[in-house]
Amino acid sequence: MALFHKHRLVHLPDELLLLIVHFLCEEKSKLSNDYILSLSRVCRLMRRFCFAPLFGRLRLKQTDRLRLLQAKCAEDIEFARLIKELDLSLICLTEKWLPMQGPPYLYGPDILPNFIPSLVSLERLHLPAYQLDPNLLAILNSHPKLTTVVVDHSGLNVLRKLWLQTPLSMSKLEVDSMSLDTRFGFHPDPYNDLDSQDPDFHSLMSRNLRLVHLVIRGESNIISGPGTVVIPGLKAVDIDLCAKPMALLSWLPAFIHRHSSLQTIKVFDYQSIWLHGWDKFWPFSLLDASERHTLTSTVELVAFWISPHKPASPFDDWQVVRVEVEVKEADGVSALRLLSVLAPQLTSLILRIRLPTRFSVRSVRSTDLVSSLCALKSLQKLELQYVYEEFSHEHLPCALPSQDSASPISGCVDAHAVFRSLSACIAKRVTSLSLIHIVDAGDDFRADCGYQHWSFDVTYQVGLNREIEFEGLPRFSISQNFRPPDDIAQSLSMTKENTEYYDPLRMYLAESEEEDVALQQLCHIYSESCGDSNPLCDGM
Repeated sequence: MALFHKHRLVHLPDELLLLIVHFLCEEKSKLSNDYILSLSRVCRLMRRFCFAPLFGRLRLKQTDRLRLLQAKCAEDIEFARLIKELDLSLICLTEKWLPMQGPPYLYGPDILPNFIPSLVSLERLHLPAYQLDPNLLAILNSHPKLTTVVVDHSGLNVLRKLWLQTPLSMSKLEVDSMSLDTRFGFHPDPYNDLDSQDPDFHSLMSRNLRLVHLVIRGESNIISGPGTVVIPGLKAVDIDLCAKPMALLSWLPAFIHRHSSLQTIKVFDYQSIWLHGWDKFWPFSLLDASERHTLTSTVELVAFWISPHKPASPFDDWQVVRVEVEVKEADGVSALRLLSVLAPQLTSLILRIRLPTRFSVRSVRSTDLVSSLCALKSLQKLELQYVYEEFSHEHLPCALPSQDSASPISGCVDAHAVFRSLSACIAKRVTSLSLIHIVDAGDDFRADCGYQHWSFDVTYQVGLNREIEFEGLPRFSISQNFRPPDDIAQSLSMTKENTEYYDPLRMYLAESEEEDVALQQLCHIYSESCGDSNPLCDGM
């Protein structure tokens, strides 16, 4: 960029330069990282400003990179101070002489006891649970800055074993998700009427283990609830109604009262069992009314979320704020307007359309969808999932040129054009809407190359003038055999940054190679600024 080439940027006040870097960090996308990397190459001053976002969060995927990073941090304390978040959750072993099968390599007890203390600014660590042992847990607990060690939910057996090996607190450990079922939850006691709680789950919680997301399954769990246990850090609960909900959830008000951090409760049932017998302490109007209206004959209620009107509100003040539905007949789109009565505080709608067959029933009219959405006065976010093939496109001015049959264009291009036109129409009419998120996929076919998959993930932000623009970076994936002409791609904002034109013969690109290039660039920047050699440059 000419502006960078002439170094005019550095004549701005330092406060403004720091603000520019801050806004790029807030974007949190791969493109924003590229911008920060470009800024760091302007001059030494900009390089210093970009150090914190470039090195503040590192993710490693191989053990030899971890050893090299350990060596660098041991010899350069200023470099070590830059690292605030370290992700080691995806590390794989690179030593060729070790067998591919067998128990995982425990780099945690081997490397981390000497490495973690050198990261004096470390605040957050991502680590597989099986890497933990009592000695490493003691080191993590003693780190003055480290507040959160995120472990994967698949390591619950490891945590239970760790609980038996040491009396140390687990208050720094955070599990992203845990399922409360017959293994971790409640078991009926055949000798009395009370249910007994699984001591493993209760014991883990007694060590102040933090849990973000709790999933409750199993009929006994749903009826009895999670007892009197207090779960630190709990923000979300999912309740899977895997059985007939007879007098269920009487434990929920007391559970909510004990967890002031709880933000959402999701109720779902993939078997469509929305039956009678809900407790009278809180009217689930959405469930009660869905049986009396024609809604369920054309629309399947998949899930709904309830949230408090304000933080730490009692259960009576919780409202339905999000609904996931699946339209089963074309007329079901018009029936969606009933949600304005069943859930008057609805702010988010997830919509899928799955018609019985596209050959025997008519397609969904976009005008019907827009009219139904206009009835949802509080709707702020709309998510459309895999609905492209069910829409009638004749009323959408997509303005795509005719396609040459000899060089067909991917259906992804047509779907993007359709949804951009549809989103613009919805944004104009549904004045409360601020975000439209669309996910879709399909297959392209040509006799000489067979079926090739395409997909895209786009979020539109609705501006004050009701015009739509991309929120974040859209993602399009198309086979090279169905690549659109440059003029069409440009008109639809499909750029080289947001579109992958993959070669079916070489679809797999090793992430480690891509990571090598990125880390080599980062370490080269650091070495240029500090004027010393960097052992990471050759190995990472």
